[in-house]
Amino acid sequence: MLVSERIGVKRISFVCLCAAALVFCRQERAKPIEAGIEGKTDQNKSAVKPVREPSEGEGRADKVDTPLAQKKTTLEIPSVGSSFCKPSQENKGKTPVELAQIRFQKGQFEEAIECSRYALEKDWGSVPAMHIEGASNAALGRWAEAKDSFAGALALDPNDPETLAAVSEFYVNMLRPKKKRYTTMGLEYANRGFNFFRIKERGDERLLDRLELLIAEAQNDLGFPHLALEKAKNVSLRRPDWPSAIHELAMSSFGMSEIKSAKEQFDRVLELDPLHAYASHYLAVLKQRAGESNEAKELFAKAASLDPEVFHQPHLIEKSEFEKEVKRALDELPKDHQEQLTWVSVEIADFPSTDDLLSNSPPLSPTILGLFRGEALPVDWSKQKRLSRRATTGEHGKDASKKLKANERTIFFYRYNLCRVSKSRSELNDHVRRTLVHEWGHLNGLTEPDLHRIEADEKGPQHNHE
Repeated sequence: MLVSERIGVKRISFVCLCAAALVFCRQERAKPIEAGIEGKTDQNKSAVKPVREPSEGEGRADKVDTPLAQKKTTLEIPSVGSSFCKPSQENKGKTPVELAQIRFQKGQFEEAIECSRYALEKDWGSVPAMHIEGASNAALGRWAEAKDSFAGALALDPNDPETLAAVSEFYVNMLRPKKKRYTTMGLEYANRGFNFFRIKERGDERLLDRLELLIAEAQNDLGFPHLALEKAKNVSLRRPDWPSAIHELAMSSFGMSEIKSAKEQFDRVLELDPLHAYASHYLAVLKQRAGESNEAKELFAKAASLDPEVFHQPHLIEKSEFEKEVKRALDELPKDHQEQLTWVSVEIADFPSTDDLLSNSPPLSPTILGLFRGEALPVDWSKQKRLSRRATTGEHGKDASKKLKANERTIFFYRYNLCRVSKSRSELNDHVRRTLVHEWGHLNGLTEPDLHRIEADEKGPQHNHE
């Protein structure tokens, strides 16, 4: 049906991980090796099994068959612990975990790791120590080490909501390169923490809200804004001054093409946080669509200056030049593909029409790059009536749409959306070509899941196909 723009690098800063990850706030708990991993009591010692690190594609940790009591496992931690990690008069009697927390909050991640390891040397079953070690490694971009630490924390307490929130944040918002399976794993961890938290009826409402918001973030990133909308609404009603909550609500509304609501919500985010790069970018998209070119240009430039690794100024080209790119992509298709396209009208529009966006269930995102409208070709397609291949333009998609018959097969290219995701002319050519191949797949009866599997390059939700 379509190709949709989606930024892959998450909009939530690492500060949110700090908020979600603060096992630091709770009293450190001793976790003896015999303690039940699945919430069992000491009477179940013989049934306790270690949990291995999740492998690729898994949303939760699985178990191996050898009982922990039968394994002679030694935790290989080097002797560590500078003076700033040890309880002393200078440290006012704080524990190594509390000292690790302080270092972490100050952004001193190497020192936080050292204090965490010192705490683990004294008590290898300390979930908070493993948790802080994992968060610190994640902050330093040491993905493998962060995975090991988080896996260790979950092995000791697989249902700890604080750890599940931190691990979810890690997989949804931090781990690079961004991959769909990481986001899916993060969603599973957030769901587990949220559901367990509600069952236990714990009192930390901020943590519960953070877990629910993580669910919404993952669902939005996976291309399910209709599922994320309810969660985002719940949190934003309880936390109307959380920019992250209002932003996720705006992203859900945006993904559902609720244009007016999304604009109001992005405006609200920028009131709360004027330096919010993602809100600036997506508000620019809406203003560009509304024809407010000067304001859109300023907001695009602002987003690019705030986060140049994620955002850039759109590589906008004139309609005549864009038509050349589409023609080039058509001419590069194999001859049998070109033969099929003689039964299809090829149209260029600046933006998708509101009617096209809302005619789908659930509605489509206004950032779609292309669209196939009509029935797929039948097996005996060569007997169908041919249409002349042509390209037309309109200020909005509906202008081109009026020229088409209701039953006419049509492939649309959306100029502004394709230019916006491109940094250069060569990137634009690549996006146009990929969009054409995607819509050609729909012409031949392939569904979105079919195309997801074919196109899967393990780059995650950077360009979702909805």
